[in-house]
Amino acid sequence: MWFDADPWPFRGAGRRRDGRLRHIVPGGLPITVDSARDLSGFWGFEVPATPGLSAPEMVDAAHEGLLDVLVTSGGNFTEVLPEPAYVRQALQRVPLRVHLDIVLSAQMLVDPADTVVLLPAQTRYEMKGGVTETSTERRVIFSPEIPAPHRRGACGVGGAH
Repeated sequence: MWFDADPWPFRGAGRRRDGRLRHIVPGGLPITVDSARDLSGFWGFEVPATPGLSAPEMVDAAHEGLLDVLVTSGGNFTEVLPEPAYVRQALQRVPLRVHLDIVLSAQMLVDPADTVVLLPAQTRYEMKGGVTETSTERRVIFSPEIPAPHRRGACGVGGAH
């Protein structure tokens, strides 16, 4: 049985604030004709006045061949949604899939209809100079950069400096 969820299953506070929930726009406003018109004027392109799809609805649309492109950032639909075989079939039907993550996941390895693009992401600890963020409790915190160790391997990576 499918459940109603968006593609970012945890930490809803940040998603509400910046508009990554399917039923709101940035700032936490509901999607309406007025909010879509205002954002369209601000961004310079047409913003739909209808909500986006939940994760299960995206998988169903992919399974029905209705998606031309699917972009995922983190997560793994094949492991968190019910019916993994159905999810894999759906992913196989999308002509272009783009996956951004810090680790390789099973959904990235599903055979494509045409093209799969894997883009590496960084953790906050890998960002040059560190980064500030707002916690779920609304506290602004600094995450320092943690330098990667210099490694010398058989492949010659990390040679003399």
